[in-house]
Amino acid sequence: MPPNTLLRPLSKRLKKTKIDIGAQNCHEREKSGPYTGHVNCKMLKGVGAKYIIIGHSENRKEGENDIL
Repeated sequence: MPPNTLLRPLSKRLKKTKIDIGAQNCHEREKSGPYTGHVNCKMLKGVGAKYIIIGHSENRKEGENDIL
């Protein structure tokens, strides 16, 4: 689960292996938009992420919950 800026190059490098990569988080909205600093799921998939970690404790402190 590398930083978002490394998803594309690592995805390309690992293409012929059995290793998949994923993102550390994603924005909850399905559509992209003016959400500064956030990346939506479709964009992460587009650069090679197969998995996403969600529910980080620091986000929970800021109000993220199971419904979101």
